[in-house]
Amino acid sequence: VLSNFFSGLVLVLARPVLPGDRVTFATWQYAAVAPSYPPKFYSNDILINGFTGTVDYVGFLYVDVIMDDGRFAKIPAGIFIQAMIVNNSRSKGIKVRAKFEVEKSLDPATVISRIKDEMLKLKWLSRETVPDVFVYETTLNTYVVAADIMAESQFEEPVRSDMLQGMMHAVQELKSSMSSRAV
Repeated sequence: VLSNFFSGLVLVLARPVLPGDRVTFATWQYAAVAPSYPPKFYSNDILINGFTGTVDYVGFLYVDVIMDDGRFAKIPAGIFIQAMIVNNSRSKGIKVRAKFEVEKSLDPATVISRIKDEMLKLKWLSRETVPDVFVYETTLNTYVVAADIMAESQFEEPVRSDMLQGMMHAVQELKSSMSSRAV
């Protein structure tokens, strides 16, 4: 109890997190097992082995967090102060990568240029950055184009969804223009 009290005192005074902050915390006391099944196709997803939610209350004994899935967690202050804490609310943005497989019949330079144009239209795009689009991987009949953006968001999934839709749109337009020229 005393360790929690003194840890809570430090948390309240140092204020590494405040109510309303969206945080990810990783600690050895609460094991969060990384996926052990083979990763997704062409995936190098980054995994912070921890828990993510919004801080509801910081007290002398506990930190209350509403997890992203809606559950309520009460973490003892002594454990929370030892954790690695990523304060997503204090970040200016996050880097998001989306990958899309393209037929080799489409010119990579043209595809990259067209996808970059689509990425520039994204509402999530941080104003001071330019999207980075490049060939990430190649197979016998296809290549994978990756796009990296700095996004003004705390969540990767909606950003990646919009990026993939833009990539699909760009490739579909190029395929359509290629087939109309062939006719």
